Amino acid sequence: MRNIKFAGIHFRKDNSSAIAKITITNDTQSEVVLTKYVDLYQPDKDYVLGDFEDFIFWAKLDPAVDDYTINVEHALVHNINANTPYHVIIEKFMLSEELNTAELNSTIEFWHEDHGIVFSYLGNEGTTNIESYKSFIADGIEDTFVLDGTNRAGEFLYFTLNDATYYPSHYSIDWGSNDPDYNDETIDSESYFGIKFEVPPDDGDEIKIYFKPKINKVKISRIIKQPYDGSYIDYSLNPRIMSDALEIIE
Repeated sequence: MRNIKFAGIHFRKDNSSAIAKITITNDTQSEVVLTKYVDLYQPDKDYVLGDFEDFIFWAKLDPAVDDYTINVEHALVHNINANTPYHVIIEKFMLSEELNTAELNSTIEFWHEDHGIVFSYLGNEGTTNIESYKSFIADGIEDTFVLDGTNRAGEFLYFTLNDATYYPSHYSIDWGSNDPDYNDETIDSESYFGIKFEVPPDDGDEIKIYFKPKINKVKISRIIKQPYDGSYIDYSLNPRIMSDALEIIE
């Protein structure tokens, strides 16, 4: 075989299957590049009833311009729980120039048990700032801008005026939750507060109030997409997450 990047072996898995031995040799380089034992035993698939599970073992051939030989044989051993006749059944061999790569995504969800509001962040590694914002467009008259709805805050971080950043102590505003003055520098029991400008922003100005959401629960969710060629998914390896760590830094 030449100019093929991936070779697939389509096995059957059932409760009477044995272990297959796969050997791939790079004939051009005269070397064995892969020796793999695959246990085809599947306890919930009854061979007598003709029940089996499709299993595709994909192997990458690199470099693809070399010649390869793929050999599949009975390993002469089987899972201790397997039944006779301990067979290795191949449906077909498959060739593909390319596979869609595997993907692993993590979603970190934060919420507060009193409100049930979820803040989701996508991140596999590194640091994610847990912050949100509410945006307002000024009309040239209004001087007060207040959080509402799902915008429940645990801490006031900063605000922006036309993308320029200012902090809660800035002289141009008061902030708080005591309507109508909004100058007590507190967040109310419903987790809302507002900012009040000394001079109303100009018509069309954009104001964003950035805050740390009110949260007390967190969860990590994993989404794993195995590599596939457009129709057959690669289940040659079981996806495993060895460890997770989540550190919340105040």
